[in-house]
Amino acid sequence: MCLLRLDMNGNAVMNYAYLDEGLDFILSLGARAMLGLGFMPSLLAKDAQARSMRGSLVSQPKEISHWRELIKRLMAHFVERYGSRTVALWLFSPWLSPDFIDMGLCGREEYAQVYSASYHAIRDALPNALIVGPGSTSFAAVWPWFLDMCRQWDCMPDILSFRAFATVVEEEEDGMKLVGNNESFPFAVSGDEDYLAHMTRQIRSVLRAEGLADLPLILEEWSNNIWQRDLCNDTCYKSAYLFKNILENNGTLGAMGYFALNDRLDEIPPAREPFQGGFGLFTQDGIPKSACLALERLACPQYHSERMEAADGELHIRASLAPQDVWLIRIGR
Repeated sequence: MCLLRLDMNGNAVMNYAYLDEGLDFILSLGARAMLGLGFMPSLLAKDAQARSMRGSLVSQPKEISHWRELIKRLMAHFVERYGSRTVALWLFSPWLSPDFIDMGLCGREEYAQVYSASYHAIRDALPNALIVGPGSTSFAAVWPWFLDMCRQWDCMPDILSFRAFATVVEEEEDGMKLVGNNESFPFAVSGDEDYLAHMTRQIRSVLRAEGLADLPLILEEWSNNIWQRDLCNDTCYKSAYLFKNILENNGTLGAMGYFALNDRLDEIPPAREPFQGGFGLFTQDGIPKSACLALERLACPQYHSERMEAADGELHIRASLAPQDVWLIRIGR
């Protein structure tokens, strides 16, 4: 985004052009923006070598006061350009997911300092801003600590969020030993066909125990795996996965943000073939995949569905768009 840079005289200047272009496009579609204040501008980074697979810096700031000032300026620009009423509808994630702590980002105390500073900088600039977090995939390891941290530092999000890619750490699956580094994670595909529903129920249970049952819960990123060269992503199997999980879970979640829109991701080099197993609803050339068509069906105003439990233990979902357009999706338990 080239948000913060030095001019010819060595002075730090803000550049909003690329950010505004992206936000203008999102708003032109009638959608709300969700902004993650995560990656660190190189001028502010404590560790300028801490690059993610996308080349972005995953560092804490050298000076928290400078980080707060950047957020203050950013929020002031949003309010000036789009108006406080519009910006109050957006979602703001104060910093990176706490999952990055175990990847060497920083310690828990340092994370709490930066997260709370970001949270309060957003709140000071726009008191009714909607703040969301933690956006973690590591529910068992992260959530209890995160909620305690938010109480301690007075930075509890307005909306709680998580991510789910139907994966588990290697120790939980047949003792496989997988490689984990800057370009890969040591995860295996979960054998639980109802992984998302079970994870949602676990989180809801913890929130009830913590006295936070009334907080909205959203799934900010999800897919059936974390691999971008899985050819199932280009087939009808992916659309069936989306049908099943949206119909089963949309009543218990405030939002479900599928990852990702198209195959043009900068995490791995692009492939020559149009269909190469990417996450996207569209190929890198804009061809809609079966997953895209599934979401179009679900978004149709005439769409309705009816859940039916079968005696054999299978879940049957009857989905209809019109009297002549009916599917019966059988999902084994």
